Amino acid sequence: MDKFNNEYIRGTYKVAKIHEKLTESRLRWYGDVMRRDDDYMIKKVMNIEDGKRGRGRPPITWLRTIKNDIIASNTTQETSHNPHGVVQEY
Repeated sequence: MDKFNNEYIRGTYKVAKIHEKLTESRLRWYGDVMRRDDDYMIKKVMNIEDGKRGRGRPPITWLRTIKNDIIASNTTQETSHNPHGVVQEY
């Protein structure tokens, strides 16, 4: 039986790592939501303030995950809003 390394297979078929694809899709969806009007339901829900939390570690929210993705990918929120990844100056 031949055994191949994952890196070899990804390099041969030019496939990105799974966590990179997930980060890319999350940031794309975040950009789609942020380009919507302010009266869009999801944007309204994102602006709801958190209530009082109980003891222990707070849960990792979707918005916190997006902020971590933005920091890890060295992008800005404005870049993630643009579908082509380029900030347009007006």
